Amino acid sequence: MAVSWVLNNQAAGEGAAARVSLEAPGEHRLVAVVKTPWRTLTASRVLVARANTPPACMIRQEAAEPPAPPLTVRLTARCRDADGEVVRYRWRAGSAEGAGPSWEWTAPKAGTYTVRLQAVDDAGADAEVVATVRWEP
Repeated sequence: MAVSWVLNNQAAGEGAAARVSLEAPGEHRLVAVVKTPWRTLTASRVLVARANTPPACMIRQEAAEPPAPPLTVRLTARCRDADGEVVRYRWRAGSAEGAGPSWEWTAPKAGTYTVRLQAVDDAGADAEVVATVRWEP
């Protein structure tokens, strides 16, 4: 007995199991062809692939205690992913970097700073959010 797999009229593999990757959203037809010495059997199924949506995020900021110079701010990511979960967070402010859903960052001196958060979901889609931190002595 031999088994072959066909995805959208293209050969997709051989053997009892096949791993296929649906590159584009939409409907895809997967066919299993089983050949025995006596006959050939086919079974098909329509697979529906949906586009992965990136996470939606916002940044919450609050002064770390105590609020005396130098300014240390606690940044917290508030993210949700409609079709999965956020698996990686990357923070950047100037040359400083951090990781995780929360990050404490200290401003080197008074001024206005841009903080960037990149969030990546379990299917690889990413989103970037920018916040401004102001420190006036």
